[in-house]
Amino acid sequence: MKTTQNKSQVETETQDLQSLLTSASLLLDEIASHPHYKRLLTNGYSPDLNIADAQTAISYLEAEV
Repeated sequence: MKTTQNKSQVETETQDLQSLLTSASLLLDEIASHPHYKRLLTNGYSPDLNIADAQTAISYLEAEV
């Protein structure tokens, strides 16, 4: 019984993480296309890590889940 319960908990946690990763990916897409963010880039905003790096990290996590 305990093994079944643990398996169910892991499956629920995995689904929750997948949902969070999907939400994060969609949010990053919205940020990347936002006019204010684009204006920041035009005005010279150049962070060491950018949205593309964050999107790559999300993709790597999605592949592991």
